[in-house]
Amino acid sequence: MKLYASLLSCDLLNIGGEIEALVEAGIDGLHVDIMDGHFVHNIAFGIDAVKQICGAANLPVSVHMMVSKPAHFIKAITCDGVESIVVHCEIGNLPGVLKCIKEAGVGVGIAINPTTKVFEIVDYVEFIDTVCVMGVYPGFGGQAMVPGITERIGCVRSVCGANVEIAIDGGVNPSTTDLVKLCEADILIAGSYLFSGNSGNRVDNLKERIKALCHGVSKKL
Repeated sequence: MKLYASLLSCDLLNIGGEIEALVEAGIDGLHVDIMDGHFVHNIAFGIDAVKQICGAANLPVSVHMMVSKPAHFIKAITCDGVESIVVHCEIGNLPGVLKCIKEAGVGVGIAINPTTKVFEIVDYVEFIDTVCVMGVYPGFGGQAMVPGITERIGCVRSVCGANVEIAIDGGVNPSTTDLVKLCEADILIAGSYLFSGNSGNRVDNLKERIKALCHGVSKKL
Protein backbone atom coordinates (compact mmCIF):
# COMPACT_ATOMS: atom_id res chain seq x y z
CA MET A 1 0.00 0.00 0.00
CA LYS A 2 1.23 3.48 -0.92
CA LEU A 3 0.62 6.70 0.97
CA TYR A 4 0.20 10.02 -0.84
CA ALA A 5 -0.02 13.41 0.85
CA SER A 6 -2.80 15.74 -0.23
CA LEU A 7 -1.26 19.22 -0.32
CA LEU A 8 -4.64 20.91 0.04
CA SER A 9 -4.18 20.90 3.82
CA CYS A 10 -0.51 21.88 3.99
CA ASP A 11 0.92 25.22 5.07
CA LEU A 12 0.63 27.05 1.75
CA LEU A 13 2.95 29.82 2.94
CA ASN A 14 5.64 27.16 3.39
CA ILE A 15 4.73 24.60 0.75
CA GLY A 16 8.36 24.08 -0.27
CA GLY A 17 9.30 23.27 3.30
CA GLU A 18 6.30 20.98 3.66
CA ILE A 19 7.32 19.04 0.55
CA GLU A 20 10.90 18.72 1.80
CA ALA A 21 9.66 17.38 5.14
CA LEU A 22 7.33 14.90 3.42
CA VAL A 23 10.16 13.60 1.25
CA GLU A 24 12.44 13.17 4.27
CA ALA A 25 9.64 11.51 6.23
CA GLY A 26 9.19 8.87 3.54
CA ILE A 27 5.95 9.75 1.76
CA ASP A 28 5.33 7.81 -1.47
CA GLY A 29 3.83 10.61 -3.55
CA LEU A 30 1.97 13.91 -3.62
CA HIS A 31 -1.66 14.57 -4.47
CA VAL A 32 -2.67 17.96 -5.88
CA ASP A 33 -6.30 19.07 -6.08
CA ILE A 34 -7.26 21.54 -8.79
CA MET A 35 -10.62 23.22 -8.17
CA ASP A 36 -12.28 25.79 -10.39
CA GLY A 37 -15.08 27.05 -8.14
CA HIS A 38 -17.69 25.57 -10.53
CA PHE A 39 -17.43 21.80 -10.32
CA VAL A 40 -16.94 22.20 -6.57
CA HIS A 41 -17.53 25.23 -4.38
CA ASN A 42 -13.89 25.98 -3.75
CA ILE A 43 -10.80 27.16 -5.62
CA ALA A 44 -7.42 25.49 -5.22
CA PHE A 45 -4.10 25.30 -7.06
CA GLY A 46 -3.56 25.74 -10.80
CA ILE A 47 -1.31 24.79 -13.70
CA ASP A 48 1.72 26.80 -12.58
CA ALA A 49 1.40 25.46 -9.03
CA VAL A 50 1.44 21.88 -10.30
CA LYS A 51 4.59 22.53 -12.35
CA GLN A 52 6.36 24.10 -9.38
CA ILE A 53 5.33 21.27 -7.06
CA CYS A 54 6.63 18.70 -9.53
CA GLY A 55 9.91 20.58 -9.73
CA ALA A 56 10.25 20.75 -5.96
CA ALA A 57 10.21 17.02 -5.26
CA ASN A 58 11.44 13.88 -6.94
CA LEU A 59 8.16 12.15 -6.21
CA PRO A 60 5.21 11.03 -8.33
CA VAL A 61 2.40 13.57 -8.37
CA SER A 62 -1.25 12.69 -8.83
CA VAL A 63 -3.38 15.57 -10.12
CA HIS A 64 -7.05 15.48 -9.13
CA MET A 65 -9.04 17.73 -11.42
CA MET A 66 -12.25 18.94 -9.80
CA VAL A 67 -13.07 21.20 -12.72
CA SER A 68 -15.94 21.41 -15.18
CA LYS A 69 -13.84 21.24 -18.36
CA PRO A 70 -10.61 19.33 -17.61
CA ALA A 71 -9.84 18.71 -21.29
CA HIS A 72 -8.88 22.38 -21.62
CA PHE A 73 -5.99 21.92 -19.18
CA ILE A 74 -4.67 18.37 -19.62
CA LYS A 75 -1.94 19.20 -22.12
CA ALA A 76 -0.76 22.23 -20.14
CA ILE A 77 -0.72 20.40 -16.84
CA THR A 78 1.18 17.33 -18.03
CA CYS A 79 4.80 17.87 -17.03
CA ASP A 80 7.71 15.84 -15.69
CA GLY A 81 6.63 14.38 -12.37
CA VAL A 82 2.92 14.08 -13.09
CA GLU A 83 2.15 10.41 -12.65
CA SER A 84 -1.59 10.48 -13.23
CA ILE A 85 -4.56 12.75 -13.85
CA VAL A 86 -7.86 11.96 -12.17
CA VAL A 87 -11.22 13.30 -13.37
CA HIS A 88 -14.78 12.77 -12.20
CA CYS A 89 -17.49 10.66 -13.80
CA GLU A 90 -19.86 13.59 -13.82
CA ILE A 91 -17.95 15.72 -16.33
CA GLY A 92 -19.09 16.03 -19.93
CA ASN A 93 -17.50 13.94 -22.69
CA LEU A 94 -15.81 11.58 -20.24
CA PRO A 95 -14.57 9.17 -22.98
CA GLY A 96 -12.90 12.03 -24.85
CA VAL A 97 -11.26 13.34 -21.69
CA LEU A 98 -9.93 9.91 -20.76
CA LYS A 99 -8.50 9.61 -24.26
CA CYS A 100 -6.77 13.01 -23.88
CA ILE A 101 -5.17 11.91 -20.62
CA LYS A 102 -3.98 8.65 -22.19
CA GLU A 103 -2.51 10.50 -25.16
CA ALA A 104 -0.68 12.82 -22.75
CA GLY A 105 1.29 9.79 -21.58
CA VAL A 106 0.24 9.72 -17.93
CA GLY A 107 -1.93 7.41 -15.85
CA VAL A 108 -5.69 7.69 -16.31
CA GLY A 109 -7.90 7.95 -13.24
CA ILE A 110 -11.59 8.27 -12.48
CA ALA A 111 -12.87 9.62 -9.17
CA ILE A 112 -16.23 8.56 -7.79
CA ASN A 113 -18.07 10.62 -5.22
CA PRO A 114 -19.91 9.01 -2.28
CA THR A 115 -23.16 9.33 -4.27
CA THR A 116 -21.75 8.08 -7.60
CA LYS A 117 -23.01 4.61 -8.53
CA VAL A 118 -20.11 2.22 -9.04
CA PHE A 119 -21.71 0.76 -12.18
CA GLU A 120 -21.16 4.14 -13.88
CA ILE A 121 -17.47 3.29 -14.38
CA VAL A 122 -18.05 -0.16 -15.90
CA ASP A 123 -17.78 1.04 -19.50
CA TYR A 124 -14.43 2.73 -18.80
CA VAL A 125 -12.54 0.03 -16.90
CA GLU A 126 -10.39 -0.93 -19.88
CA PHE A 127 -9.25 2.69 -20.32
CA ILE A 128 -8.27 3.55 -16.73
CA ASP A 129 -5.40 2.80 -14.40
CA THR A 130 -6.84 4.10 -11.12
CA VAL A 131 -10.19 4.57 -9.43
CA CYS A 132 -10.14 7.22 -6.72
CA VAL A 133 -12.91 6.44 -4.23
CA MET A 134 -13.84 9.67 -2.49
CA GLY A 135 -14.25 9.12 1.24
CA VAL A 136 -15.82 12.58 1.55
CA TYR A 137 -17.78 14.97 -0.62
CA PRO A 138 -15.17 16.76 -2.75
CA GLY A 139 -14.17 20.36 -2.33
CA PHE A 140 -12.90 20.79 1.21
CA GLY A 141 -10.34 19.10 3.46
CA GLY A 142 -10.83 18.05 7.06
CA GLN A 143 -14.10 16.16 6.60
CA ALA A 144 -14.94 12.88 8.33
CA MET A 145 -15.14 9.79 6.12
CA VAL A 146 -18.74 9.06 5.16
CA PRO A 147 -20.20 5.65 6.11
CA GLY A 148 -20.12 2.75 3.66
CA ILE A 149 -16.86 3.62 1.93
CA THR A 150 -15.23 0.27 2.64
CA GLU A 151 -18.13 -1.53 0.95
CA ARG A 152 -17.71 0.76 -2.07
CA ILE A 153 -14.04 -0.20 -2.31
CA GLY A 154 -15.09 -3.85 -2.46
CA CYS A 155 -17.61 -3.06 -5.21
CA VAL A 156 -15.00 -1.19 -7.23
CA ARG A 157 -12.59 -4.11 -6.92
CA SER A 158 -15.23 -6.56 -8.13
CA VAL A 159 -15.98 -4.34 -11.13
CA CYS A 160 -12.39 -3.43 -12.04
CA GLY A 161 -10.44 -6.54 -11.10
CA ALA A 162 -6.82 -6.63 -10.01
CA ASN A 163 -5.31 -4.55 -12.83
CA VAL A 164 -6.77 -1.22 -11.69
CA GLU A 165 -5.38 0.51 -8.60
CA ILE A 166 -7.85 1.76 -6.01
CA ALA A 167 -7.12 4.94 -4.07
CA ILE A 168 -9.12 6.27 -1.13
CA ASP A 169 -9.21 10.06 -0.73
CA GLY A 170 -10.78 11.87 2.20
CA GLY A 171 -11.21 11.17 5.89
CA VAL A 172 -8.05 9.05 6.04
CA ASN A 173 -6.71 8.79 9.60
CA PRO A 174 -5.63 5.95 11.92
CA SER A 175 -9.22 5.23 12.97
CA THR A 176 -10.37 4.68 9.37
CA THR A 177 -7.34 3.10 7.73
CA ASP A 178 -7.74 -0.27 9.46
CA LEU A 179 -11.05 -0.79 7.66
CA VAL A 180 -9.64 0.48 4.38
CA LYS A 181 -6.68 -1.90 4.62
CA LEU A 182 -9.03 -4.86 5.02
CA CYS A 183 -10.58 -3.91 1.68
CA GLU A 184 -7.11 -3.93 0.11
CA ALA A 185 -7.05 -0.44 -1.29
CA ASP A 186 -3.74 0.28 -3.06
CA ILE A 187 -3.26 3.97 -2.24
CA LEU A 188 -4.18 6.05 0.80
CA ILE A 189 -4.44 9.80 0.26
CA ALA A 190 -4.17 11.73 3.53
CA GLY A 191 -4.27 15.46 4.08
CA SER A 192 -5.54 17.12 7.23
CA TYR A 193 -4.37 14.27 9.48
CA LEU A 194 -0.80 14.57 8.22
CA PHE A 195 -0.58 18.35 8.44
CA SER A 196 -2.59 19.25 11.54
CA GLY A 197 -0.86 20.09 14.82
CA ASN A 198 2.48 21.27 13.50
CA SER A 199 4.41 21.04 16.75
CA GLY A 200 8.00 20.01 17.44
CA ASN A 201 10.23 18.68 14.69
CA ARG A 202 8.24 18.69 11.44
CA VAL A 203 9.94 15.66 9.92
CA ASP A 204 9.63 13.59 13.10
CA ASN A 205 5.98 14.60 13.39
CA LEU A 206 5.27 13.47 9.83
CA LYS A 207 7.17 10.22 10.31
CA GLU A 208 5.04 9.36 13.34
CA ARG A 209 1.84 10.12 11.48
CA ILE A 210 2.92 8.12 8.45
CA LYS A 211 3.72 5.18 10.74
CA ALA A 212 0.31 5.50 12.37
CA LEU A 213 -1.43 5.41 8.99
CA CYS A 214 0.66 2.55 7.61
CA HIS A 215 0.74 0.38 10.73
CA GLY A 216 0.41 -3.26 9.77
CA VAL A 217 1.22 -2.82 6.09
CA SER A 218 4.48 -3.33 4.25
CA LYS A 219 5.84 0.22 4.08
CA LYS A 220 9.52 0.94 4.61
CA LEU A 221 10.42 4.15 6.41
